[in-house]
Amino acid sequence: MHKLFSGGCMAQSLGKKVARIFSVLVAALLICSAAFLFTACETDHPKIKMTIEFNDKSYELTYKLYRNMYPKTVAHYLELIDMDFYDNTVIHDYSTSSSDGKGQGFYGGGYYMQEDNADRMAELDYEKATMTNDSVTLKNISVWKDTAQNEPLNTLYGEFSANGFKVANNGLTHKKGSLATHYNAVSDANGKKVAVKSNKLGVVEREYKYNSTTSLFFISSSSNSSLDANYCTFGYLADSKNEDKFQELLDAIKDFIADKTEADSEYSFTEEQDYDIEGNEYTGQTEVKYNVPKEEGRITIKKVEVLKY
Repeated sequence: MHKLFSGGCMAQSLGKKVARIFSVLVAALLICSAAFLFTACETDHPKIKMTIEFNDKSYELTYKLYRNMYPKTVAHYLELIDMDFYDNTVIHDYSTSSSDGKGQGFYGGGYYMQEDNADRMAELDYEKATMTNDSVTLKNISVWKDTAQNEPLNTLYGEFSANGFKVANNGLTHKKGSLATHYNAVSDANGKKVAVKSNKLGVVEREYKYNSTTSLFFISSSSNSSLDANYCTFGYLADSKNEDKFQELLDAIKDFIADKTEADSEYSFTEEQDYDIEGNEYTGQTEVKYNVPKEEGRITIKKVEVLKY
């Protein structure tokens, strides 16, 4: 009996040891898995889906973003997308030619249509969405009023060559369907500087104009390499299928304009509207003009969502 009892104790002891070792292994695996998930949750190429509505039809466009080239820009726009900032906004400025200096494209990210006036846009409250009691709530801040970095601004550091930013192999170029940042409304007259955290030079002073992007962006409707040095292209359509979808949207707009023009030779797809904006110590500007698509031809961004971080 004593031997049997002793053997049972040994078996129990061995079983406990095995259980403890197994528990330690499981815990280690969980820790490793969590660490892997944490490091793998941010990829070099996040993907987003933008749903655009035009003339009662939806166009879903998937974009591949280039975090490996433009880390601050991609992080900034992903943060706004996670806030549902762009949902139900409108293309507030549409350019059909490059003669105006802006290039061909859709300009969005800043306006929605007023409920009490379907023909008039209202500006999104970016300040309210990104600041609380004068404190910036955005996580990816890289622009300050001062080089000591005591007063952060809620604007984006321009990751393009005119702003002193360099990318290996020259980075992305503006081509049809590409997604790029756009400045806040600015005037070049005052020449005031802000402090930015450069990719190689540390904290340096740069022009506010090049570091003034808030939520604005544009989608190029044609290739225009002349814009490369002064604007950051941070996303391309994910594949040829999405390039075809974008072309469908361009063709639909073209056909819409042709049909309206045939019926009315003086028809204009857009109308110029004046807007008062809140000037600040950097912009020195209080008025802007936009070519706004009319109600019947309105281009609406119904939703933007992250498919992969």
